[in-house]
Amino acid sequence: MFKKLVRVSITFGVILFAGQQLVYAEEQESGITPWQRSNQFTQPDHAEQAKLPVVNPEDHGFIKMAETEELILYVEHESLGIAIKAKQTGYVWQSGVHGNEDAQLNETWRDMANSALTVEYLDQRDTIQTESLVTYNPDIHVEQTDSGFKADVVFGRSNIELTLLVSLDGERLQLTIPEESIVEGDRAKLVTLRLYPFLGAADENLSDGYLFIPDGSGALIRFEEEARATSPYRAPVYGEDAAFERNQTAVSLLNEPLSIAYPVFGVVHGEKQNGFATILGEGKHYATILAYPKGASTDFYWATAYYTFRHEYYQPTNQSGDGFNTYQTERLLYGIEQERVFLQEDHASYVGMAHAYQEYLATNERLPEQKDQVQLNVTFLGGETKRRFFWRTVEPVTPVAAIANHAAELNQAGVKNMQITYRGWLAGGLTGTLPRKDGFESALGTTGELASTQQYLADLNIPFYFQTDYTKAYDGAAGFSGQHDVVRRLNGEAALEVRTFWDHFLLTPEWALNTVDADLSMYKENGINRLSIDTTASELFSHYTKRTVMQRDEVLQQYEMLFEKLLSEVGPLALNRPNDYAWKYAESFQQIPLYSSNYTVVTDTVPFLQIVLKGHVPYFGEFSNFHNQTEQDLLRMIEYGAYPSFLLTTESPDVLFNTPSEDLFTSQFSTWKEDVTNQYELAIQTLEPVEGEQIINRVVHGTGLIEMVYSNGLSVVVNYRQADATINGLVLSPLSAKTVQSSELARDKEDRP
Repeated sequence: MFKKLVRVSITFGVILFAGQQLVYAEEQESGITPWQRSNQFTQPDHAEQAKLPVVNPEDHGFIKMAETEELILYVEHESLGIAIKAKQTGYVWQSGVHGNEDAQLNETWRDMANSALTVEYLDQRDTIQTESLVTYNPDIHVEQTDSGFKADVVFGRSNIELTLLVSLDGERLQLTIPEESIVEGDRAKLVTLRLYPFLGAADENLSDGYLFIPDGSGALIRFEEEARATSPYRAPVYGEDAAFERNQTAVSLLNEPLSIAYPVFGVVHGEKQNGFATILGEGKHYATILAYPKGASTDFYWATAYYTFRHEYYQPTNQSGDGFNTYQTERLLYGIEQERVFLQEDHASYVGMAHAYQEYLATNERLPEQKDQVQLNVTFLGGETKRRFFWRTVEPVTPVAAIANHAAELNQAGVKNMQITYRGWLAGGLTGTLPRKDGFESALGTTGELASTQQYLADLNIPFYFQTDYTKAYDGAAGFSGQHDVVRRLNGEAALEVRTFWDHFLLTPEWALNTVDADLSMYKENGINRLSIDTTASELFSHYTKRTVMQRDEVLQQYEMLFEKLLSEVGPLALNRPNDYAWKYAESFQQIPLYSSNYTVVTDTVPFLQIVLKGHVPYFGEFSNFHNQTEQDLLRMIEYGAYPSFLLTTESPDVLFNTPSEDLFTSQFSTWKEDVTNQYELAIQTLEPVEGEQIINRVVHGTGLIEMVYSNGLSVVVNYRQADATINGLVLSPLSAKTVQSSELARDKEDRP
């Protein structure tokens, strides 16, 4: 019997292997590679329509509270569960899992799924407890308003009080918890709160759809019969707060913790059928976005945000590092605002979500409005610090006079539109300088050469940015007080960011504002009228001392003051991977992410961020001389509407050995000049016809076959395959991109979502 089982197993394995070989052979013939099947690409949507259930909320105890031309809002009083009917399609969204009694949910999960609100709190023994609205008989008073309802809530066990406001405005559902309404019970300290976490949750009856998460450029988690991960996606908005982290061992650039730059997530139930985007407003600085695949604790795909009111942190008790975990004594004071934009039919997709967020930014005056012109960014590394036996020197790898020569060569080769960024130009070189800004590094040339280079670039109309930073102080550098100027964690430690190649402290925004005036004089003295800001627009933290407590939203306000001062006193800013609150200050966006995190839970990568920004600000891809798959990465850049960017040096990067920049393996201008010119020419050919235009749609015609539809009726079509491909009669060569008349008519602006 055992032998028969083995024989059958082997035969079955051969059949599977043969089938896989056949599929692989067919894909090879079509030029499809395994990478194009990975989660770093967008796969074609299902051809069939999703089977969406028809529900009448009033048959399930819901009461109608408000109606607009687009939506109808219902509420169930006992749990404050809501149902929203999309009038155009007739689809009904529910906040709970009613009708799924057989789903895999324990009592705690079921209570959370069916409640509008779930809190975690510390009891009198400092033990974490969880409470939802359907447990312990809460006191709930519901009052109908002109656009929805107001609910005053007192939780039954913790006695935590708050007020929930729910209202409709067109296709938008507004959810608000005012800060002043939150009152803690005598026996409970609020730790976290979740608001309608299961709104849009999908079970096994819905096979077509996905969750959208703001991971990198944007990512999807498709509803699959067998989920590919058993753990959720979790990422804090604007990154982990350094005030509550521990100083750890070195972190590789390849292992950076996840950080969200734009607080948006969403769900689609049937592509081009029904969906919604959730945009976080007040309270977003303290939110963490979660996305669960089926099989990770529940039988549902669902996404939510939870809000932290008390952080857990490590409190050392001696110099050896012994200590214990505990929670903040004082609650963070803030309210919560969410806007859920419901999308129907053609707008029900991640593209529709991006347009909804774009409109939200424009309404709140957060969308940049800069000239979007095809151009090239070349960042030159000037000097780097090198340790000697008992001292440090600066290794000059791009003298300032060489920049004019390189610009002239590129200009003669046909590169007419470019911007140049100078990194490591301050006295001390790249990592031997900050935070002190003692002027121009003499090893890079004379002040006369600096001035003549600036004039030459100005005559050619080339923007010249000088990179600096107002957030980090390299370990061992001068110009700051470790006692007064460094961000302090809640446990009293100095906030040290430990990295593989160099470590740096985080500086307070107060230090930045107090020292910027001295910097302004230095910038003026050196004729500097443009700055490139490295990390200040992407780091957000709290700061604790015995005398001062500054929360993240307060730090953000200080940085906004800094950006405004630099704009008015120096000139335009280029920002490196900025968070969304800084976008409006950017003349250009450097190092825009073109991929997602590659986490197992992710099924597809999408250009959500690029759809939001295209036509509103020029943005540049990651440095092309760092790419692993040059042709594929170049096509990704073209597809996403990003412009080429390089990090170069005049000298061979070999001279950077034993410096903090020794990871720069290939950067010499003479080596990369031809690639720089070729990438610029491809960008001109494909992206110049859509300069200043917005992306209004994206069509995946097949694996590795993408069409980006622009507002002027043109499309950029990309073939990632290693064989010829045909899209609607258009023949594309292998690994190529073309700009053609769109296969669909561009809609008028007033018809766009």
